[in-house]
Amino acid sequence: MIEYDFKTREGGRVKKIGLVGAIPEEISAVTNLLTNNIEETIGIRTYYMGSINGISVVVPFSRWRKVAAATTVTTLIERYEIT
Repeated sequence: MIEYDFKTREGGRVKKIGLVGAIPEEISAVTNLLTNNIEETIGIRTYYMGSINGISVVVPFSRWRKVAAATTVTTLIERYEIT
């Protein structure tokens, strides 16, 4: 498992934002804005982690369909602690 340190400069924990995209154009538009970009693949899905304007973000490429989106969001909640 790849660990991404989602801490503020002061050392406190911060909430992470999850932005789910179903098509490559949606993902690339957001990932082009990421700084400190780390990529992790889980199953057939790719999760991009980084920050945008100092805000911690996880951007998964969920693929198409409701089930794909639901399983992707479940992973965001359980593995990346997106709330």
